[in-house]
Amino acid sequence: MISYARYQAILAQSDAATRQAAERAFAALLGKIRAGAKPRAALDAVLKEFNADAIAGFREALNSILQSSLGVAEVKAYRVGRVKLADALYANAKAVAGISEQIIERHLQGVHNARELRKALYEGYNFQDDPLDIIKPLPKYLQVEFDRFKSAALKTPALRAAYLDAIRKKEAGAGMEALEKALKVAFYERNRYYANRIARTELHRNYTDQVARELMEEEQIEYVQIRMSSKHPKTDICDRHAKLDAYGLGPGVYPKADAPKPPFHPHCYCVVSPKIDIFDAKPRFNPKAERAFLAKLAPKEARDIAGSWEKLALAKKGETLEAIYNAGKDPLYRWKRLGEVGQDARMSNGDNDFLEGRSRARGEQPKQAKPAAPGTITLDQLSKLEGDAKAYVLKNGQKTGNEHMAAIDLQTGKRLAQGTSNEPGRVYIPAELTQMADDPTRKIAYHHNHPDSYSLSPGDLAVMGKRPGLFQILVYGHDGSWFRAERHDFREFEMVLDAAKHEIWQQTGLARRRGLFLESLEAHLINLALARAGVIDYQFQLDEDRQRFYANERTALENMVDAAVLKIKRIRGF
Repeated sequence: MISYARYQAILAQSDAATRQAAERAFAALLGKIRAGAKPRAALDAVLKEFNADAIAGFREALNSILQSSLGVAEVKAYRVGRVKLADALYANAKAVAGISEQIIERHLQGVHNARELRKALYEGYNFQDDPLDIIKPLPKYLQVEFDRFKSAALKTPALRAAYLDAIRKKEAGAGMEALEKALKVAFYERNRYYANRIARTELHRNYTDQVARELMEEEQIEYVQIRMSSKHPKTDICDRHAKLDAYGLGPGVYPKADAPKPPFHPHCYCVVSPKIDIFDAKPRFNPKAERAFLAKLAPKEARDIAGSWEKLALAKKGETLEAIYNAGKDPLYRWKRLGEVGQDARMSNGDNDFLEGRSRARGEQPKQAKPAAPGTITLDQLSKLEGDAKAYVLKNGQKTGNEHMAAIDLQTGKRLAQGTSNEPGRVYIPAELTQMADDPTRKIAYHHNHPDSYSLSPGDLAVMGKRPGLFQILVYGHDGSWFRAERHDFREFEMVLDAAKHEIWQQTGLARRRGLFLESLEAHLINLALARAGVIDYQFQLDEDRQRFYANERTALENMVDAAVLKIKRIRGF
C-alpha cells in the first residue's frame, strides 16, 4: 500500500489537475464567446472537453492509489452513488451550462447591473434555482464591485457621482469584463469545485479502504483511533467519530472491526491509525455513550454533529446517529466499519454476524427459553412463529439500527432465544443455544435483521456449517428485502464456502476496477452460487433498486456466479 505522504502528494496533483482543467475550459469559453460563437454551442463544446480532462485526472490519481491500470471506459463507469462518474459530471455540466447561458445572454443583451449579477451567482455543490443562498463568500475581486455601492458614504457629491458613473460604465460599456467575472464564479468555480469534490471524496474512500484491509489483516493490531485532519474546518459528524468514547478505550478509540471508516462526508480528510499502547483492555460497548456525549456539548455544536435541529431531536429521543445518517442514504455512502471492508477477515469468528459462546464487548445475554422435546407443528403455527420472529427482529432493528435475533425450534414451535448485542453488525449467541444447535436431531432457525440489508454473510453460513442442528437462517433487510438459506448438502462445506466466497470476491474485485461496485450484492452472489451448486436451498426478495441493477448487469453477475459454481463442483469432483 502507498504511504500517507505519497497519498497526500497524489491528492495535491489531483487538485492541480482539476484546477488546470477548469482554467483551460474557462479560457476556451471566453475565447469562443469573443469570437461570436453561440452560447449554448460554446458551452457544450467546452464542458465536454472539461469532463474528459476531469475523468483523465481522476483516472491517473485513482490508478496511483490503487496501483492499478484502469482504462478510461472503466473510470467513466466508476460509481458515484447510484450513478456513474461520467453521468454525474454530465449532470453538473447541464446545470453549469444552464446558468452560464443565462448570464452570457443577459450580458450580450447589455444587462450588466451588479445587483442582478449577484443574484445570478452561486458557488457550491448544492446548486439550486434560488441563487441567493450563497454557500461561500464571493471572490474578493467581485466583492469589491459590490462594495462600490456603498459610495453614498463618500465625502462629496462630485466624488459620489464619479464612482457611480464608473460603475455604470463598468456595467454598460465593459460587458465583456463583467461577463468574465460573472462566469469566473458560475462556470469556472463551480466546475472546479464539483469535480474536485468528487475526486477528493472518492480518492479518500479508496485510500481508506486499503488502510482498512491492511489493519484488518494485521492480527497484532486490536484497536484503532479515528483522527481528524488538522485542516478540519468546522464541527460535524467527524467530531462524533473522533471524540466519542463508546468502548471505554478513550475518545475516538475502537476495537478495529467496529471502528467507523472514513470518509464520513464529502471532502472528509479523517484517517484511521493503529492504537498500539492499549494492553489487557476489556472493551465493552456502551449504548448510552452517544447520547451522553451529545448532552455535554453546547446546543449548536450538538446540532452541527447531528446535522440539524430535527436530527438532534431524534438523537435525544434515542435514535442513533448512525440510523439517522443512514436513513434514505445510498448504500455506498452509509456508515461502514473497518470490519466490513476487510473482506478476507469475514470468516474469522470475530467477524461473524453470530458471536458464539464467548465474552462480548457489547450488550447483555439474550433471553432464553427452556428447550422443549422434539415434535411437529402445523404450517399455520410455523407461519405465525416466523411472522412473530420477523416482527421482533425487524421492528427493533429498524428502531435502533442494531442487529437483533430470534431463535425458534421448527419442531416444537418454541422460541428458544431472542435479544441483541446493541451492535449494527453482529449479535451474540449464548453457549446454551449453541449446544442445542450442535444436536443434529434438532431443526433450529435463526432469524435476524441486517441494517445494511445485505444477504446472509459468509459468517452466517459458516455458523450453519458448524452446527448440524441449525437448519435455517433468515435475514431481513431494512429496505424490504429478505433472504432465507436452508441446509441441503453440506459435504466439505468449509472448503466449498471458502471457494465460493473467494471466487466471488475475486470477481467483484475485478468488476470494481471496471467501475462496477457490487458491495451490496456480494453476499447474495455467494448464496446464489451455493444454491446452484446444491449446497443450500436459497430464497430471497431483493429491494427494487437492486432488482433493477441486477437486471441491467445480469450477464456480468451471472458469469460471476457460474465461475463460483464451477469452483464448487471441482472441489466435489463433478
